[in-house]
Amino acid sequence: MNNADWSEALNDLERRLAARARPEPDPALRERVLKALSREVQAANRESSWNFVVGLAAVFFFGANLTMSSAPLVSGNLTDDPEGVATAARRLHALVPEITAEAAHAEILMASSSSRLPMVPNIAAAIDSTPLRERRE
Repeated sequence: MNNADWSEALNDLERRLAARARPEPDPALRERVLKALSREVQAANRESSWNFVVGLAAVFFFGANLTMSSAPLVSGNLTDDPEGVATAARRLHALVPEITAEAAHAEILMASSSSRLPMVPNIAAAIDSTPLRERRE
């Protein structure tokens, strides 16, 4: 790699560096590198599978939360009214165009069936908000 713009000292340094003897790496180095590489690949695979499990759980809980939070908003029993189900499914599909019309229809049917579930008590209201020392007195 001679460059005409370099000084003679740099060209001489390049020649000396290229001509010097290179030591061979330790034979055990290859085995250590391969073991370290396999450890890292296995760790990445474990992390990857856990990311999948956590993502799947998040999607499940998000869907359950969406269904349970929208259930009380559905008025009446839409399953007895096919036109009402179709109208609600069209409105849901227009609101969330990422889901298919069939998925919107299924969500409306699930939400209407969940609307008959008992309401969950308000946990925050059930907790006594008085300080502990006042309760002892």
